[in-house]
Amino acid sequence: MDETSVESSSSLVGQPSDEAASPSETDEIRSLTWGYGAVCLVSVALMVLLLQGRYDFGSSAPVSLLILAIVAVTGIVLRTSLAPPVLILILTLILFESMDHPLRIVRLKQGIDLEDVLLVACFVGYLAGHYRYCSLPRESSPSTAAEVPKPKPRWEESPWWTTLRPLGILLAFLPLWPLGAALLWRLIPSERGLAVGLGIPSPLASLLAWVWTLAFLVVACRVGWYVARRDRQPADVSRMFLLETVWREMRRDMNTAARYLGRHRRKRKR
Repeated sequence: MDETSVESSSSLVGQPSDEAASPSETDEIRSLTWGYGAVCLVSVALMVLLLQGRYDFGSSAPVSLLILAIVAVTGIVLRTSLAPPVLILILTLILFESMDHPLRIVRLKQGIDLEDVLLVACFVGYLAGHYRYCSLPRESSPSTAAEVPKPKPRWEESPWWTTLRPLGILLAFLPLWPLGAALLWRLIPSERGLAVGLGIPSPLASLLAWVWTLAFLVVACRVGWYVARRDRQPADVSRMFLLETVWREMRRDMNTAARYLGRHRRKRKR
């Protein structure tokens, strides 16, 4: 490499790159950021108002709603992906506290309650706004090539990084347990349970409830362990895992096509 090429390459490093964001793009990103942030804040405010007016919490109402608001606002400020799963967990606990029985989340009503529909709509609005808000860049792209940070491998950033995603998945799975428990609650032997009406023996109903609970715990632990193990794998191992998965799917499709062709040939011979 001669001196002229070295000088030209060094001069290019100091110049602004062609991929730098223009002022109009920067203003658009800033307006979208403020817009999605406002959607999240309005959704959280409506959720707090609906929960305060709809459910009776007793003396713990300010604490529960304050924690809900703090978690939601913290997820917006820090742009963390753990905010929605934690928010789901807090809403589940709030609904537990407001019901007569902890397992009465699934309730059969004769009509649709407008306040419950609005609560679900506000939560979905927060999820959508938070997702779009976190997908936007914090700032415009660097103006020079020297300012571009070098990406680090994800398994070398922090020892706590690999534990955040499994924790978020487990927190997202937690509301499924009370929903399923509310459906299976009537299988437990009681005067009002379906075990008496369907003729299911009491020991069998209790066994079904315990087996279902144990199966859920096993599945939740398995999912968390699997995601944590996959996050700790290097890039080449993850690539080989993906290729193996694709190869298995292709082999399954080829076997299905071979069985179909063989069946079709036998029909034609007949």
